[in-house]
Amino acid sequence: MQEPSGYSASSIEKFNFDRRVKWRATSTSLISVSPVISALPGYRLPYQGPTFNEFLVEGPRPAAPMIRDLAGRGILAGVPLSRFGGATNQFLVAVTEMNTREEMDRLVSVLAEAGGRQ
Repeated sequence: MQEPSGYSASSIEKFNFDRRVKWRATSTSLISVSPVISALPGYRLPYQGPTFNEFLVEGPRPAAPMIRDLAGRGILAGVPLSRFGGATNQFLVAVTEMNTREEMDRLVSVLAEAGGRQ
């Protein structure tokens, strides 16, 4: 098999390896943060099926003002589904390999705090 121009077999294998590692990191991030969010009082995951980078969260209050408040504190908590005609208390959260454990912990902490405010 001829290698693509400018790429060696080792660089292609490294790319594939990096991609597999990132996928595992993303999967681990999702697996670890989504159940924690769903365990918060007033929060749940409406869909329990497999996910990749995003998952839907249903919160205890309207999502748009809560997400706007959190954005003012420098936390991008998600996208409210009401923006697309969906339920007002649901929002989409994305977690990737670019998110650190500290960022995920902070998200969980501020969601817990925000959920208690009506």
